[in-house]
Amino acid sequence: MTTLRLFAIEARHNAALLLVPIILLFAWYMLDSQLWEPYLWSSTNELLRKSVAPLAAPATAGAGAWMAGRNRRRSISDLLATTPLPAMRRHLTLVAGTIVWAVLGYLLVAGYMFARTAPNATWSGPEMWPIATAVAALLAHAAWGYLAGYRIPSRFTAPLAGVVAFVVQLYLSGSMTVQTDGTRTSTWLARLAVSDFTPRVAAWQALFYAGLTGVGLAALWLMLRRDVLRGLLLTVAVTSVVAGVIGVWAATPRWDWANNRLVDGWGNTISAEEYIAPEPVCRGEEVVVCVHPQFQPWLDRAVADAEYLVAPLQGLPGIASPIECRKIGFGTGRHDGTRIVLDGCVEHLVADASALGQYGRIENEAQQAISVWLLNRIGGHTMCGMSVHPGMGFPSAAACDAGERFAALPETEQQFWLEAHYADLRAGMLTLADLP
Repeated sequence: MTTLRLFAIEARHNAALLLVPIILLFAWYMLDSQLWEPYLWSSTNELLRKSVAPLAAPATAGAGAWMAGRNRRRSISDLLATTPLPAMRRHLTLVAGTIVWAVLGYLLVAGYMFARTAPNATWSGPEMWPIATAVAALLAHAAWGYLAGYRIPSRFTAPLAGVVAFVVQLYLSGSMTVQTDGTRTSTWLARLAVSDFTPRVAAWQALFYAGLTGVGLAALWLMLRRDVLRGLLLTVAVTSVVAGVIGVWAATPRWDWANNRLVDGWGNTISAEEYIAPEPVCRGEEVVVCVHPQFQPWLDRAVADAEYLVAPLQGLPGIASPIECRKIGFGTGRHDGTRIVLDGCVEHLVADASALGQYGRIENEAQQAISVWLLNRIGGHTMCGMSVHPGMGFPSAAACDAGERFAALPETEQQFWLEAHYADLRAGMLTLADLP
């Protein structure tokens, strides 16, 4: 029997075949729950690794462990030992028959996401390193799961292997540290998790999982018979794992508080050029909206919203022509869809830069009230009715009420008041009592 024919048989009768529909269903659920935006390569690249691999890898470990104990459960281990086919070839064929289904499920999800994103995205492209790392992680989990199932022949080994693999991935991805300013950030250990990725550590992360695959298979081969060659291969695989861990540690950026600079693990300064954003794309005549190139599909709607936002202020003293709206954001929601958020533009419409409070936020209640009125015109987020602290730049309850009263006035009264008080409003010289 040829190796290819044996592989086909093992794949066809493999428990991992059940992983394909599980992976597809879980990916569909995760993409829906995390609001995947197929117009953005950034969303596709991020969710491709976060929505599939964190479940598929532990499940593959469990499937590998289950298949390793199959022959013992069927009491045919002694019979197989008398066959002329080398034992390691038999084990490798079974591991390959296990991993092929997990990889197939992952690649089906990746192909679908890329096919949806490629015709629509306007910036960047697919990241292949996360896919390579995910495939290497699936191989590593299959190899170690199979090794555990072979070494510990028990019906409980398979579920235990899956749980342990899941907990380890969860621990790595959730590894946090407290900075000197009290903020919590991910440690370099988080970069070892299959769900995490940055371009700087991608190659080292893939080497880490490839080395783990080699360690699992080399250890299995060494168990079958001990010799120098097999021990040497195990040493090479362990060296790859250590090199991958060191590489991830060294490549992970961290902030040097003593010298106020971004450095790698060796203390070398990371140049700012690595993080320079691309030139924004601007559109509009009366109101110019500038966004990151990837947000172009929503730019026309944003320009229309911005024009409606500033329409009551056109022609007032202090209003430039055209108005530039650069402080924007990006939001997505199950009910209001994907959109460019213009909320940040309101701050510069109702307040001079000198009148803004800490962190560039509006603290004057009169300015907050007019901001609420303007944001309500475009369905923006006013933060009214939410449990927020007014001192953090969010509008007070009184300012929200005043904004709603101002919105209820006839447009002629609104315009008359703005013409008389707009300059003082921007300077922060008004109070809620000055509003009609």
